[in-house]
Amino acid sequence: MALPPGGLSAARAVRRIVLSLGLAGALVATSAPARADDDEPHDFWHQDTLTGNWGGLRDTLAEHGVSITATYTGEVFGNVQGGIKRGSSYDGLFLPQIDVDFEKLLGWRGASFRASMIQGHGPAISSGWSGTLLGASGTVVIPPATRLYNLWLQQNLFDDLLSVRAGLMNVDAEFLTSATASLFMNTTFGWPGGTGINLPGGGPAFPLSAPGVRVKISPAPEGLYLQGAVFSGDPTGHNGSNSLSTSIPSGTVVSFNGGAFIIGEVGYAVNQAKDAKGPPAAYKFGAWYHTSNRFQDQRFDNIGLSLASPASSGVPRNHSGDWGMYGVVDVSLYQTDGGGGLSAFARLAAVPATAI
Repeated sequence: MALPPGGLSAARAVRRIVLSLGLAGALVATSAPARADDDEPHDFWHQDTLTGNWGGLRDTLAEHGVSITATYTGEVFGNVQGGIKRGSSYDGLFLPQIDVDFEKLLGWRGASFRASMIQGHGPAISSGWSGTLLGASGTVVIPPATRLYNLWLQQNLFDDLLSVRAGLMNVDAEFLTSATASLFMNTTFGWPGGTGINLPGGGPAFPLSAPGVRVKISPAPEGLYLQGAVFSGDPTGHNGSNSLSTSIPSGTVVSFNGGAFIIGEVGYAVNQAKDAKGPPAAYKFGAWYHTSNRFQDQRFDNIGLSLASPASSGVPRNHSGDWGMYGVVDVSLYQTDGGGGLSAFARLAAVPATAI
């Protein structure tokens, strides 16, 4: 089923949770005296945040486990030669977010909460001007949309040995990530095109999210972890097809349609401490499986002919289930005393021949 914003009592309950947390944050702020901001830099260009410390209110909220942030990214691109047409475009992304540490706020040990939304606007230079298959920017939202993005609760247990997160969330926040690749802005360096093209709606990755549960185990030695997650199969609210013609919703959809998306990853990071003797490195290996029975063959139609044949029906053959495997390596090649340096990364993936 698909749950549109404001459509059912569950949606109203979600809003009440967010409003209650906001009220709790306000009560915390008013119950403690605001700090004098004499120590704050009064120069706009030297304060830590754009809006300052709110007369000490921001620090007071932080002491009680409440962090409120809002970021805005604006981009101007121009296509000067080739592609579909010459010209320029502007796109923007507004991301407000509230994080709550319930141990500080309520004494609930190991519990944390996040609520966020996205508001993306403006056309994409890739689709209207340059015509590239993969986007020039990883922050553009296609189509422009305003939607709830994260609404999850996390519980850590046994001195953070075990972590469980459940709610509305996105897989690319924790899986198949590369610290080095994240420095680049092209969509190629975020959620990989191989998974984005194969999965319904591109998968529960930016700018979409889906209901899910993630379990993570971080045993000794430090730096080793094993994590797995199960997400609702189609974040668009449709039937689990990976057809590129499937429409992407412009609002919030909490969907349990389209099967299930299952992913697991094991990782190991070495020399992460500042006083480590060797160069930092991180290694990850993972696999995913999707249970939908509506995956479209990329080569053959439903009567066994090539989709490129003039006699083809034009209707792709459907497959049940899809899968993939991947590996990620991040290695520091050179480091300066000031924290800079040079690093490299590699990502390898494998998917069935019928999927690409």
